[in-house]
Amino acid sequence: MSGSRLLLAGALALAGCRAAVGHVSAQRLEAGLATAQRRGAGTRVALGDVAGSGWQQVYVFGPYTPAAAVARCLGREAGAETQGIESRDDATLLVFQFPGGRVQGVAVRRSAGDFAPEALRRAYSPEQAVFVVRRPPTGSWGDLAPAGGLTNRCS
Repeated sequence: MSGSRLLLAGALALAGCRAAVGHVSAQRLEAGLATAQRRGAGTRVALGDVAGSGWQQVYVFGPYTPAAAVARCLGREAGAETQGIESRDDATLLVFQFPGGRVQGVAVRRSAGDFAPEALRRAYSPEQAVFVVRRPPTGSWGDLAPAGGLTNRCS
């Protein structure tokens, strides 16, 4: 390999590594949640295991959550990170907050992981972001409920 090709390959590898730091892969997240659901009731899933590390907090929002409610929880103007959740019922929005205040919104298809109503509009640290697969109680919905108790609502 010529010197310039080797340099280009090295630069691309470094750029790829940097892009992965502080980034949540929607595909990896959905795959991890779907695997937990397939294992059935009682299975625990930690978002830190399926979403990766580097984030400080995650906010969970259900379908049709207004952008204003997302903004109130985040304590800042909500933009593209809402992934259009205010007009969607096919997804749950997870907003990951990273050091320095950067946020990333990830729309998780409800078929991959449907969060229970009691999990929504709450903020979780990596240690708190553990959910358990359940059969929804009569009159409710959502297969993923908080495993370690409820955190404070953020709106």
